[in-house]
Amino acid sequence: MNYVEFQELIAKRNISLNYDIEDFREDVKMLKETVGL
Repeated sequence: MNYVEFQELIAKRNISLNYDIEDFREDVKMLKETVGL
């Protein structure tokens, strides 16, 4: 997923535009650690 696609995705989900790619990466890391993805 490129940056533009990511921005479109978060806009569709009504997520704040202050949520950036680094926040996304941190969330993915946390999910991998807690859920074992």
